[in-house]
Amino acid sequence: MAIKGLRTAPQPFEARYIENKIDNPVDASVEILSILGLVENRNRVAKSIAAEFDSLSQCGRAGEAFIQLPRRIITLEGLIKVLDGIRYSYGRIRYHDTNVWNTLWTPGVNKNGYRAEELDNLTADGNGDFMPHARLAIHNPYFIKYQRDNPNPTKEQLLYFVGQPYDESDNGEPTQLEAIKKAASEYEAEGREGFEVTPLNAKAIVFIALMRRVMGEDMPLQWGAMRDATLPRRTMKSGSYIGCMFSDYYDDKAHLDGLNLDRSKGGVDLTEGVGLSVGPNNIERQAA
Repeated sequence: MAIKGLRTAPQPFEARYIENKIDNPVDASVEILSILGLVENRNRVAKSIAAEFDSLSQCGRAGEAFIQLPRRIITLEGLIKVLDGIRYSYGRIRYHDTNVWNTLWTPGVNKNGYRAEELDNLTADGNGDFMPHARLAIHNPYFIKYQRDNPNPTKEQLLYFVGQPYDESDNGEPTQLEAIKKAASEYEAEGREGFEVTPLNAKAIVFIALMRRVMGEDMPLQWGAMRDATLPRRTMKSGSYIGCMFSDYYDDKAHLDGLNLDRSKGGVDLTEGVGLSVGPNNIERQAA
């Protein structure tokens, strides 16, 4: 499966204002792809996204639909520039620019930082060669229940396996990477034909952030941080880190809201989890 009606490469991005928020995810996604200069046939793109979002309702999970874009079309860094280049003239929400720890996240800044070929993959073992397609950021059922039962929820429903170490365990407890593999295996055993579970990566969070801004909503990951489980650990002079993301939140009359791409030590932390995504297991490959 792949989004139809798109160009194979984005047009040059120009900063712009959005005057009216968009109320539904399909139209928000089309608007974002249009802003990226990827839309060749708007009606075809809209119908294709609507069909793909509708198909996700058969995956057996609740969550937040978004478009996964490969780095051949736009890199993580490029998508962040678009996120920060849009201004909005509606509502009480003011969004500020993304804060990126370039030492880890920006290829070429540090020899021990992430390489371009490591970013934007669907899985920890690669798989970055795909066409743009729809996926679902899976909501954690525990946090869904928590939000339903509490009038002032503080939990982030995109986070899983908080309180577990990322990749190394001192006492034999399961790591978050092991928990993801188990979740993927259990999902496969359910027999949901045509779908598979993968980690939620940083590129997905940035696109979700774009969708939420276009729809006039708060940023994701305001309660805790999400470790990008498609990325390996990196050792630098200051320590050993995993890339993670979280949002700022300032509760005032015109609160500010923005993403941070930072680092985590990867140990046990009750505010740091990983994300899960479900999408088609027959994704079309990007043409060379």
